[in-house]
Amino acid sequence: MIKQYFAQKLLFSLFFLICMLPSYLNGGPTHTTYFSESDTKLEISKIEFGKDHYFYALLKNRTDNQIGFCLFRFNKKMQNSCFVIELETYPAYRRQGHATRMLEYLFKLMRSFDVKKISLLVDHANTQARALYTKLGFEYHADFNDLLIMLEKDLTSV
Repeated sequence: MIKQYFAQKLLFSLFFLICMLPSYLNGGPTHTTYFSESDTKLEISKIEFGKDHYFYALLKNRTDNQIGFCLFRFNKKMQNSCFVIELETYPAYRRQGHATRMLEYLFKLMRSFDVKKISLLVDHANTQARALYTKLGFEYHADFNDLLIMLEKDLTSV
């Protein structure tokens, strides 16, 4: 089951990136946000498949080196919820607040779409990620399997 989950996640990520390629070739991302305090920018691209909205957020530094990325989706029919498929800060850039900035912007963006909750899966053993998510208001929701737990954040409270 775990291998199947990661295989599906990898295939979906590759499929999504292939779908995003035309948007980058035809004018680039749909939205760019600059975080002036850290000299970083977040480029966000969006594609839609029916009721699903998929976003790919790429975090870069001032020299255009990639720092990290976030892949997420939401569907208004599914109780206005968002699911973070993947969030990563590259090792050389960890523990500098980049993941926090990406997630805080994600919260702001999803509120603009009237999303009520955000959920994600995290490895039980990844204590640093779990601490970050807890600090940002995520709470335990359920065990997904022996290795992963699901966390959720309510966006309706401030």
